[in-house]
Amino acid sequence: MSRGQPDQYLVGLRRAIAGGKGFQAPSVPARLTGTTWNHAIPLLIVRWWLGVEGAKQALLAFLHCGETTGHCAIGGNISELGGHVGLRVEAWSTSHAAHDYAAVVPGLLLALQAGDPEVTAGLTAWLIGEMAMLNLCCSPGGTVAVAGARCYVGPPPPQGGGDADQRVQINTFQNYIAGRHVHMPRTLTTADDWLGLYGLKLLDQQEHAPWAASWREIRASMATAGPAQLPVTYDPVEITRGPGGLVVRQLGVTAQMRPALWASLDFHSGKDAYGCLPSWPREYHPKVNDIHENPAPACPGRGELKTYTTKVRTSS
Repeated sequence: MSRGQPDQYLVGLRRAIAGGKGFQAPSVPARLTGTTWNHAIPLLIVRWWLGVEGAKQALLAFLHCGETTGHCAIGGNISELGGHVGLRVEAWSTSHAAHDYAAVVPGLLLALQAGDPEVTAGLTAWLIGEMAMLNLCCSPGGTVAVAGARCYVGPPPPQGGGDADQRVQINTFQNYIAGRHVHMPRTLTTADDWLGLYGLKLLDQQEHAPWAASWREIRASMATAGPAQLPVTYDPVEITRGPGGLVVRQLGVTAQMRPALWASLDFHSGKDAYGCLPSWPREYHPKVNDIHENPAPACPGRGELKTYTTKVRTSS
């Protein structure tokens, strides 16, 4: 999302959180053809908000699929979405973090305002799972290092694939929930790709409104999310932490383009590193052999290490 150019998939959400309902519902392609997870979720939320027939069932089916297939994965036979949905997979929201947050947080705001416990629960579960991963991949000083698709290591397009650097968005989101000071977008019109952060700001500003009674508890659950709240990922992700640093390893790379196979962060130096070869083209889909040929480094520092692994999927 370029600054000043609101993303087409988020236009409806921007209108909705501004208080509007008098606009045409966006269409969603049957079986989500031509869309990815981050495209589909804002469209489904807006259709539910506008009261389109069957839209709530479609949104809940989409969220449920993610809970069993993978945090940012969708695929399988989903009747509410028109039948068989082709598999789309990301380990987590590394390459689309701003877009994911820009959909899910405003969606939660709308669900709370509407008093819809089912949609609220589904979006809250996603946010807690996301924060569990970010919290475990964060240094004591507030720096997050994560592995995942479309790694930003390497030259920018057209020469390379370093076009999805979401480190600032991920760090800012985690830091805000953790209670650290961050720069906030001032208005909806200037929020652009910070729409998720702006949504958090709106929720905090209105936490005393009757409809927002549960927001403080939801935010606290996000801030303290840890190993027990790690979500399902399509392929397992392993996080090792110690007093001096952390290492994140992908144990599989299904359907990912040019990912960072691993990420490491030294808490003392602040140095982060990523397992992505700059020579990989943007469309490169690595195989398991790439994991073996590009092993993750040891966890930085000394002291006792603890390892956590995301939950195993129950559907595909």
